[in-house]
Amino acid sequence: MIPTQSDLRFTLDRKAITPKEQMLFNTFLYDKQWDETVWLILNGILRTSTLYTIPKILRAYYDNLLVGVAYIIECKKPALSFFNNPLASLVNAPQIPMYLWTRNGIMVDSNTNTGFVSEEIDLYSFYQQAIAYLNRRYLYGLVLESSKERPATDYTFSPLCDCGCLKVDAYTPVELVLAKHKNLRKKKRKFENKGGKISSINGALDQETLNKAIHYLSTLRLQIQTPYQDNYVNMARQSSSYEHDNIVHFIASLEGEMVGYHSFVRCQNSMHCLSGAFDRGRKSNYHAYENMILESMRYAHQNNIHTIHYGPILNPTKASLMDTTEDWEMRFYSRFATLRNALKMITPYSKLKPETFTPFRKKPTVVEEEVM
Repeated sequence: MIPTQSDLRFTLDRKAITPKEQMLFNTFLYDKQWDETVWLILNGILRTSTLYTIPKILRAYYDNLLVGVAYIIECKKPALSFFNNPLASLVNAPQIPMYLWTRNGIMVDSNTNTGFVSEEIDLYSFYQQAIAYLNRRYLYGLVLESSKERPATDYTFSPLCDCGCLKVDAYTPVELVLAKHKNLRKKKRKFENKGGKISSINGALDQETLNKAIHYLSTLRLQIQTPYQDNYVNMARQSSSYEHDNIVHFIASLEGEMVGYHSFVRCQNSMHCLSGAFDRGRKSNYHAYENMILESMRYAHQNNIHTIHYGPILNPTKASLMDTTEDWEMRFYSRFATLRNALKMITPYSKLKPETFTPFRKKPTVVEEEVM
């Protein structure tokens, strides 16, 4: 084991982790009950980018031995996450890059990752030194992770939405869920009476289905945008193109016409949501969303999947269906205390103010400053 205070050497680029490098992290994957599918998804985002959003991979070395990797996203126009135009355009004008690292879970939205370490180093030591390196390279950055996780260094935080998942063991078979929830039974009948159907596809989406999925993603009217929103469609297109049995897409249709989709990746005994959207141009989708969640539960039960991770909870329907939620917060890191304090003052007046997420959280919280 590498001594805790030993200095690591870092590189940051867009070169995908190789099969030989992947083998160094096999023990970490299996301890987490993950598998090699994570490399397929996370390496995939490195093949996407826009002028203002660039996914990258961070490698850590000790005595020239690779001991840690993490996937981050460099964002040059993050202001729309906080403000509407024209203020967002003014803030984005200098195009000062920041880093974003989403650490809560694995592969959700195609990019979530805790980081990966070899047996020579513990994850927290890698996290601490990785943030120190990123803070030297960038003026500031955001880490999105569980409020229970130990921070890397001095930071400001603000609560975000919860992340939701379903423990399928507690709710199987689906008929037991419907027996307990009269409202869900009504929504299922209404969807079916309108010619509704949920089908599943393993592997890559055909071009016609993919085009519709991308259209629904592109036309979403989002109250909250990620700092990498301009690259989100590219990442979804990439993850939907793999001919791999661990990729499963649920397609919602009404009278044979596709009205929405959700894509997942299976990793051992869990599934993780990669992307999803519905046709919001229709007057009604007749509860296609709830029916898709029910069908994903049915699929999980039939395929020995114990947990489904649906990602951030940003609507009341999703909130009502999740049986397990985890607090998620935005941690603002910078080597400059002035910048940390600036975010503390700005956030309560932005689109990411805590009140935005209160309807979908178990308890209201406030923006605070934490110093280790």
